[in-house]
Amino acid sequence: MAPRDPSKTFVDAVFAIGSITLNYGKLENAFRDLFCLGTGMTSRQGYALFHRIQNDVRLAILDDLLPDRGLPDEGVQLTLHFMRAYNICVDNRNALMHSFDLGQTYDRPGINLVKYTKAGSAIRFPAPVSDLADLSDAMERFAIFGDVLCEDIRERIVLGRFLPLSWPGTLPMPRKMDWLPH
Repeated sequence: MAPRDPSKTFVDAVFAIGSITLNYGKLENAFRDLFCLGTGMTSRQGYALFHRIQNDVRLAILDDLLPDRGLPDEGVQLTLHFMRAYNICVDNRNALMHSFDLGQTYDRPGINLVKYTKAGSAIRFPAPVSDLADLSDAMERFAIFGDVLCEDIRERIVLGRFLPLSWPGTLPMPRKMDWLPH
């Protein structure tokens, strides 16, 4: 086996983290639109509020108001599924953005990330490039899922088209990053 080029591994890991950042932006935009539709706010009202509150508050508000929107149970369940996946993706993204690089992993191409808990303990995530790519892909899949779900909800609630809609099938939940004691 030929030796790995360490600079390429680092570049691949940085590219994957950049991809996570961009796909998180798409995911958050899908959630913002779902937040507006699921709470009954206009886009202007929802956007004004959405960007001023944290994710846990956003999720709680949507969870409280969603049952009043008149969606069929399948639409509510798909929205809750999206919300659970979004929360996992938020945790993964936040952990990555608040970590720092300790160097490359030696068993698989990637980097070792470290962050500190609120209690001050260091935890690490050996981040193979393949795992980082999987996190990015999950965010992109759920951004698309959220966009399709928004379109179906908009058809039903805003436009009043109560035809059988093509609800997107559920996607497997994204994997939560496995941080280890350092």
